[in-house]
Amino acid sequence: MHPNGTRCPEGHFDPLMINNSANTRSARIYVTGATGFLGGRAARRLHDLGYEVTGVGRSRILGAGLEKDGVRFIPIDLTSASRVSDTFKGATHVVHCAALASPWGRYAQFFCANVLATRAVIAACEKNHVERLVHISTPSVYVGKVDRLDIREDEPLPEHPINPYAATKLLAEQEVDGAYERGLATITLRPQMILGDGDTTLFPRLLRIARSGRLPVIGNASNIVDITYIDNAVDAIVRALHAPSRAVGRKYNITNGESRSFYAMIDEVLRGAGVAYRPRHIPFHLAYAAAIALEATYSTGMLSGEPSLTRYTTCLLAKSRTLDITAAREELGYSPAVSLNDTISRLIRTSTKTVSGQIN
Repeated sequence: MHPNGTRCPEGHFDPLMINNSANTRSARIYVTGATGFLGGRAARRLHDLGYEVTGVGRSRILGAGLEKDGVRFIPIDLTSASRVSDTFKGATHVVHCAALASPWGRYAQFFCANVLATRAVIAACEKNHVERLVHISTPSVYVGKVDRLDIREDEPLPEHPINPYAATKLLAEQEVDGAYERGLATITLRPQMILGDGDTTLFPRLLRIARSGRLPVIGNASNIVDITYIDNAVDAIVRALHAPSRAVGRKYNITNGESRSFYAMIDEVLRGAGVAYRPRHIPFHLAYAAAIALEATYSTGMLSGEPSLTRYTTCLLAKSRTLDITAAREELGYSPAVSLNDTISRLIRTSTKTVSGQIN
């Protein structure tokens, strides 16, 4: 229980209620991408903290799950600017989590989902005089062929984004920057590699591959990374919603604040879950060349679906990338509540349930 009587679930700190309780009783928070991993968890946490929360997304089925948990849901296509503007009437804060996140796909699809949708959300915020927009971006804008450690938000980015996802998320950031220059209070977060129960991307994919008995290891397996547990990412969102004015217009890296060997971490989770596998070592230069060839073949339309290897995934799995979160600590008051060791323990529990068939 906090001194003002506000109880936060799971011990999480809630700056909105503590620092400005009089105003937060009237706060109406809209969360885009609320049927996704991060958006869904953010919407539920904010609801549990006592806010009036509206989740927006495409899936009516997943939206029904939100409504069951007490979150109002509105199905919407975010690229329809007029519809978004009407939907956001009455919103005081917006958390924009919606995005098309994939290592592969047509540029036009990414541009529509990541740039045009962000543009429509911004226009709706401006028209409805929203007090603050928290925009979820990605450290994928940092990804390249070289190791990078302790990356600060203001460091130079690669000359060419590694894939359409990174390229369009960078354009989306520029849309948000433009809105800030026009007077909209914005904060951009770049959470790295969000993991936890409910994730359907990195670890579940690796788990499926490892259960076949072999797991590709690209490079020399010495790459260091940092990750973000889902609850920590949501904590950062809550912090950003009511961060002091000096944070407005800024971008912030978000991680657990601890780094570790990527493959050692994977090995700990897989072996902890009882998955026996043999690593299959592939030199980085061979994997990268294969990725280029595969991307070229799929780009011609000769093959449908997604390449088994892309330049993005090759670099993600082989190169070190850690982020400096000093700015988030000092300016947002962000402090990762779930440690890396606790994150790994939770991933082992989730993976164990998957292996035993309790989660499909």
